[in-house]
Amino acid sequence: MRLRGAGCCPSKQSIADVDRAPESDAVLAWAATASKARAGDASVSEWAVSWAKQEGAELEALLAEDTVLGGSPVALVDARFLVALANAGGLLHRRQDLPPEAFIDLKHLQRMPLGWGSLRVVCVSHPWLQPDHPDPKGSTLYLLARVLDKFLAFTGNGTCTWAVFLDFCSLHQKDSSGRRTEAEQSLFATALGRLSDLYSHPRSFLLKVTALPEGYPDGFVFPTGITANTADYHGRGWCFCEASMGALVKQSDKVLDLSLFSGAANNLEGLVEECRAMRPPPLPPVEFASQLEAKSFTSKKADLETVSKLYEMAFTSRVGRVEKLGFGNLGWGDEQAIVLSRALFLAGSLEHLDLGHDCAIGDGGMGALAACLREGAAPKLRSIRCLFKSKARGLAMREALLRGRDSLEVTVSQSWYQHDD
Repeated sequence: MRLRGAGCCPSKQSIADVDRAPESDAVLAWAATASKARAGDASVSEWAVSWAKQEGAELEALLAEDTVLGGSPVALVDARFLVALANAGGLLHRRQDLPPEAFIDLKHLQRMPLGWGSLRVVCVSHPWLQPDHPDPKGSTLYLLARVLDKFLAFTGNGTCTWAVFLDFCSLHQKDSSGRRTEAEQSLFATALGRLSDLYSHPRSFLLKVTALPEGYPDGFVFPTGITANTADYHGRGWCFCEASMGALVKQSDKVLDLSLFSGAANNLEGLVEECRAMRPPPLPPVEFASQLEAKSFTSKKADLETVSKLYEMAFTSRVGRVEKLGFGNLGWGDEQAIVLSRALFLAGSLEHLDLGHDCAIGDGGMGALAACLREGAAPKLRSIRCLFKSKARGLAMREALLRGRDSLEVTVSQSWYQHDD
């Protein structure tokens, strides 16, 4: 059996054309054994406090086992298992067909110390390449494994892993006859109704696989009467929803676009710097639903309403209740500021807004933000921070915002001005 070295990094061109070694039960058993390293040295009091402080309880309804139904709605996969499976030339399997050792249960997840300011949860957003299997040639798994190598090197104590949400492996899938058992269907329905909690959680990573394999869909197999969905990542409804939920309140260093991955990064810090995705402003649910209509679905009739509701739940939970909202170092201009101004009408609890360094907002964006504040958006907002390189533009922004709401604390430059009413 030929095993790939865990430290090798393919070029972008080679990722989609990897020769796959034959898979066997022995490969899965070996990969499962390799995944058994678990954190757990911390005392209960230590990990419980850490988990609670980072809002881990929000995920427990998805990850806790239902003793009646015999499983949890969502099963998170050990990153070590995925790396081992890729190195063995394996392919992804349905959740029901994976060995128990492949998963991280809630107890083990709670015991792990924080990693990069996160709960060590990684959500993967990727386009399915065939209706019956998201990654039949292993190109997504191989790319993901190379990226997860960098996460695993950042363990804190040398034994921790990361828990990965990968829909095919984490949710109960249909069998070859297109069915789930009654228990599987119940757990799947619970998971589907709350996936927004995972994707939008401020302390989880979102990894976006935005590039389709070169030449797609040549070489892939589709049932009679089913044509390949050739829409790119951004044109697919589910991917659009997952990316939009992930961009709501996460810091930009927790949203990574893997199409930017070159393999050159030596560690997680380098990976984050290379693959950091530019976050768009949060779309109000009505605007999201309007844009969703133009996106591609394998089954639009079945999924459109579900996806729209998922996003609305995420927006209401995150933007509707957030007290501090940061969009640092994104260099937003007028277009983004105008979209944000519409979202602020639904930010009823927001007290502090940070637009970060190098703002490029001009008169149009300033006017939109001032107008929305004047009209009652974000009624609890007390401070705005938006730093400009130009003193003149900073003063213009300050004056515009104070015309919208004169009680604001406005910071427009670290070095030369701070206003505190």
